[in-house]
Amino acid sequence: KIKNGRKFPSAKLIAAIAHHVRQPLAFFTQESFLELGDGTLLFRAKANISRKQEVEARRHAEVVFEFGLRVAGEFNSLPVAIAPLKEKPVAAAQLARKQIGLDEISPIPHLIRAVEKAGIFVLAIPSFEDRYAFAVWGGRDQKIPLIAVAEGASGDRLRFSVAHELGHLVLHKGAFAGSKQVEVEAHEFTAEFLAPEKGIRRELMLQQITLDRLGELKLRWGISIQALLRRSFELGVITERQHRYLLQQVSMRGWRMQEPAEYDVPMEKPRLIRQMAERIYGEPLNYELIASEAHLSAENVKLLLERYASSAETHVPEVPSNVLRFPMAMER
Repeated sequence: KIKNGRKFPSAKLIAAIAHHVRQPLAFFTQESFLELGDGTLLFRAKANISRKQEVEARRHAEVVFEFGLRVAGEFNSLPVAIAPLKEKPVAAAQLARKQIGLDEISPIPHLIRAVEKAGIFVLAIPSFEDRYAFAVWGGRDQKIPLIAVAEGASGDRLRFSVAHELGHLVLHKGAFAGSKQVEVEAHEFTAEFLAPEKGIRRELMLQQITLDRLGELKLRWGISIQALLRRSFELGVITERQHRYLLQQVSMRGWRMQEPAEYDVPMEKPRLIRQMAERIYGEPLNYELIASEAHLSAENVKLLLERYASSAETHVPEVPSNVLRFPMAMER
């Protein structure tokens, strides 16, 4: 009733709700809470998602997004390098690589950092059953590209989901998320974006295609063995018969659901939002101080920021900033 505007909550009820969800009262009274909206929400999942689950994931992403906007307000705006494209999926993927500053033949060592540097907010949210990621153009004017990623996916699955959602951002702004054609196009985009034909074909043709060979390529390209197998077939490197045989071998080895640990792709974490928080508040982070300014509980701020890579967890160069921050107190 409250959500639908049919009942105005009393102060006592607001206090009870705040206590139940472990948030400060200020969380519910602050202005300009940003909703991501329904029309542009694009989910990626293994199974159908209920309306309740969809809203739950979106609300988590909104909290992270609003926190990100708060800390980003202390810095010069990071230019957005991508834009909606009218090209077909393969051509769009090639153009998107150029826009993000990638060449046309090489693997992407750290995909999440690459898209963050392109001005895309990567929102780390809690794990949800059978859900990996969704994308949306957010903000009041829907000009901020967002990719929300949930915990729990394997390293290669996470990379695939991020690239897949990037495809939705550039190909399908405002499109219907349930369309089969939309998903096919995003898959075509992902294949070319993560494994461009000009680069991957040469490596696939260097040696005979075996599952162990694909495992070695998985570690280099950050793509699952099964995705590389499909890519080999799509590019005509192997025949349909070879493709079927190798798929049977994948099933016989029990690799359909989980590929061997020796070929695990390292997990990636987003960095940008925590990086900005560290520059504002210093290290180690004072969660109580951040929480008081963000109108969140310290527990929630800690959980939120721990989903992002700290400076100690990454050796990737920081996103450049023109802002210089000085100590809070200086000797005279």
